[in-house]
Amino acid sequence: MMALAFVPESDVIAAFEALTSLDEFRELDFLVDYFEDNYIGRQRRGRRGQPRYALSLWNQYLRVQNSLPRSNNAVEAWHNAFNGSVSIAHPSVVRLARKLQQEQHATAILRVQRAAGQPIAKKRKTYQRVDDALHTMVVGYDAGDVISYVAT
Repeated sequence: MMALAFVPESDVIAAFEALTSLDEFRELDFLVDYFEDNYIGRQRRGRRGQPRYALSLWNQYLRVQNSLPRSNNAVEAWHNAFNGSVSIAHPSVVRLARKLQQEQHATAILRVQRAAGQPIAKKRKTYQRVDDALHTMVVGYDAGDVISYVAT
């Protein structure tokens, strides 16, 4: 079911229904019910209700297809580094303003370096391999064979 995040939004519900109709999922009714309630929307009277989390929040198909980040880890890393540079829990306004100015200055230097041709730091090979594998998988999406697609 986790692979449904890499199916186009328009095909997720059909893929979910095809996947859960397999015999293997009969033993996992509790998991299927949870996933349906929270991520797909429970079917009642021939219509699906609204899930707790909209498809657009958790679907990653277009992000992978367009080589965009799938998480906010970079933002969290920056925030953690910035907190470390401030070094106290409740800085004064003056100290916080000084740190923000230093951060702005460092960002301006980085922009000039990029404009001058300095390459962007590469991802670790492990993460790059995962990105490449997901991109290859997403580019090869075939709506006619969604079961094989989510099984790989």
